Amino acid sequence: MLYRRAFQKNYYHRDKFLLKCKGKRFIVVEELDEDKLDTALIKEFVSGGNVSLVRIHQAEAESVRLIGKLNFISNMQPVFDVDEGIRRRGLTCLYKNKFVEVPEGQEASLKPRHHRKVKDYVSRFDYIQVRTTFFAMLAQYAKRYYEQKTLGLVPELRDQFKVVCDDNAPVLAAFEEHFVITRDDNDRVYSKEVARILNFELTDIKPALLQIGIKFNRNVRPGKGSPFPQKRGCFLGIQHKGVGEEYPSE
Repeated sequence: MLYRRAFQKNYYHRDKFLLKCKGKRFIVVEELDEDKLDTALIKEFVSGGNVSLVRIHQAEAESVRLIGKLNFISNMQPVFDVDEGIRRRGLTCLYKNKFVEVPEGQEASLKPRHHRKVKDYVSRFDYIQVRTTFFAMLAQYAKRYYEQKTLGLVPELRDQFKVVCDDNAPVLAAFEEHFVITRDDNDRVYSKEVARILNFELTDIKPALLQIGIKFNRNVRPGKGSPFPQKRGCFLGIQHKGVGEEYPSE
C-alpha cells in the first residue's frame, strides 16, 4: 500500500514513498482526491525502465528500476492530463458488487450484486490450507493462458478507461469525433474552423492538441478546399472526418 499523494503532481516528498516500491510487484494506492496526478511520472513508473529518485536528506539521486503493477483504488475518478501515452497504458475496472452484513444462511435475501460480508476473510489467509486452495484456483487460469492463449484482456476495461480519459480531456474527445490524425503536414485545417466545430476556445484547443503531437503553424495556407487562400494559423497533419466538410464564411 502506497501513500495516496505519492503520484500527485508537484508533491515534494514523493521520492521517499516511491523508493519503497523497489522490488515490489504489486503497488496499491487508495482513495484519490481531486488533486491532479502526474501523468509523466505514471508513464515513467510503468515503463519498466529506471527512475531517478532522491533519498531524503541526500543530494544525489539513485537510479531505481521499478517493475510493479500500479493500481489505483478509489471512489473518486482520477484527475490527470491526457495524452496518447497514458491512453494506451490504462485500464479501468468498475467494482459494482457490495458486501453487506447479514446472518449466515440468509444469503437468499440479498439484492443482486450484494454478497454476505465475511468479517474474518483476510485472517483466513493466515492458514496455509486457505492460501493453497486459493492459488490452486488461480493456477488453472494461468495454465490456460500460457498453454492455449485463450485468456485475453477484456475490451471493456480499455473502453472504461477511455471514458475516464475523455472526462479528463473533453477537447480531445470532441476532436476524435470530428477529425482524423494523418501526420501529413500537407493536411491542414484552419484553426478557427477547428474551434468552431469543437465548440471550444482556441486557447483550450491548442495546448490539448499540441500535447498529442499535433503541429500548429500560424503562417501557412489552409488545406485544399478552403476559401481563404491567404496564410493563417493552421493545425497540421489532420483532416475532417468524412467527405464534403465545408469551411465557414467570414
